[in-house]
Amino acid sequence: MEKFNGTILSFSLSTQYAVKALHCLAFCGKPRFQLPEIALCTDAPAAYLSKILVLLREKGFVDAKRGPTGGYCLAIPASSISLLDVVNIVGGKEKEAPLPNILTSALWQADQLIRNSLAEISVADLGPIPTEVLSKFNHSLYSPNPSTQIEDGQSPTGGHNENP
Repeated sequence: MEKFNGTILSFSLSTQYAVKALHCLAFCGKPRFQLPEIALCTDAPAAYLSKILVLLREKGFVDAKRGPTGGYCLAIPASSISLLDVVNIVGGKEKEAPLPNILTSALWQADQLIRNSLAEISVADLGPIPTEVLSKFNHSLYSPNPSTQIEDGQSPTGGHNENP
């Protein structure tokens, strides 16, 4: 067993916004989203979200296109993006954990369990955005495009979910 290094995983607000943005891009039924639309979906300030989307684009998770038909979309399947990837890229900062020696082993084990769990959960695993969340937005903003609508049993990448 590895020894506790004195740091623990911490989740930033940026991480939360990034996960919400990727979730929105995967499940809201449009091929591309403008920044204001993603800001509505995530409840994030657009200027702040823009910086997060730049990071996600630089790491190859998001594609951006300029112009009237442009916007943001996933660059890779949602099933290929783990929550640990997002934490590590956007806001997975480690914080010092000054604890008595008696707690360090337990804390390290808990930290490893969290990391392992996050590595196993993809954006696709988050499932569709709940109707009650979508209902607070303009219906036309989230009306599914028939060519991109996800049917029961399908993943946002077009493949079939093993666990619908």
